Amino acid sequence: MTYVTEVVDFFLARFPGVALLDPTDYTILAEWEKQEIPLDLVLKSIADAHTDLQNNSGEIKSLADCHARVKVNFREWLKHNRKSE
Repeated sequence: MTYVTEVVDFFLARFPGVALLDPTDYTILAEWEKQEIPLDLVLKSIADAHTDLQNNSGEIKSLADCHARVKVNFREWLKHNRKSE
């Protein structure tokens, strides 16, 4: 499976109310892949957003709603990995 397919399948499984992703979501996905954000980090970020949704009664309709979480987690991941070098 590709990076995009993995993320889409995971997202749609977590948020069954979303039937399809829109072009903006695919642009975001392409950005994550271009930045080489690890797949496991993206999936964890989506799972975190799902947990936040359950705790706060919010609504996630697209990957755009998870984008901020991915960016924060990636920034932390980069800090941690740079210190390890």
